[in-house]
Amino acid sequence: MENLQELKSRAGADLRRRPRRARMTLFEVLIVVAIIGLLATLVIPAFLKATREAQDSRFTSDLRTLSGVLEAYRMDSGAWPSEVATSVWPPGIYPYFMHRFAWDKPSSIGGEWDWEYGTRSYAACLAVVGPDRTTDQLLAIDARCDDGNLSTGVLRQDGSDLVLIMEE
Repeated sequence: MENLQELKSRAGADLRRRPRRARMTLFEVLIVVAIIGLLATLVIPAFLKATREAQDSRFTSDLRTLSGVLEAYRMDSGAWPSEVATSVWPPGIYPYFMHRFAWDKPSSIGGEWDWEYGTRSYAACLAVVGPDRTTDQLLAIDARCDDGNLSTGVLRQDGSDLVLIMEE
């Protein structure tokens, strides 16, 4: 009997001697959540801006590539390609590409690629129909590859479309 009581007292003493696990209080959890939220409000806009700038750089590069391809076609054939529907390759253009270009996919700034020959007030132009950019963002793109004014130069805004004029 004495052994049983002794065992019980030892067991109770062992339980009292165990260190408690450290736990975070509700206040500490709220502080951590607030810090994460603050970091997210700082990082997400910077990430979105960097993404948009990368897309704009890609678009500028695509414009240069496509204008070069269309110019090469004109030099070889003596004329611009014929008019086609939006997102359709102009006939005879494909052999001029060094790499595969996704003409039928949206451009990196949104909107569809469109070759236009004699359908606008320009003789020949490469258009992006309905880009997903504000006027200020389009101005920034224009400043990268033209004169920074969407009313002059070779890159212009025509209604809601962005147009690279190949021949006036």
